[in-house]
Amino acid sequence: MDYDNTAAVDFFLSAVRNHRATTVQEMVNLYETEMDQRRMEAGQQEMLNQQRIGNMLQIGNLFMQRQILNQAQQINANTASTSRNVDWIARDVFGKRNGL
Repeated sequence: MDYDNTAAVDFFLSAVRNHRATTVQEMVNLYETEMDQRRMEAGQQEMLNQQRIGNMLQIGNLFMQRQILNQAQQINANTASTSRNVDWIARDVFGKRNGL
């Protein structure tokens, strides 16, 4: 009853036609071996897909980190510029030459 589906029957017929099996036991063993191989390949493909997704996420994270770094550099540049302007205003207003 484990093999009462069209895929199994088609496989059995093909195995007999191609002389890969001559007995029911050989057909079943060959079928089980093929199904195990397919399951292993499907599992490996799933692992590759997961790895590909992980790689894409890492690339996305690197891109976002670069954007954050650019923003931090811009903030630092703006802060330095503002600091220089405040120093200039303080010297101008208070008549000081060496900063606050």
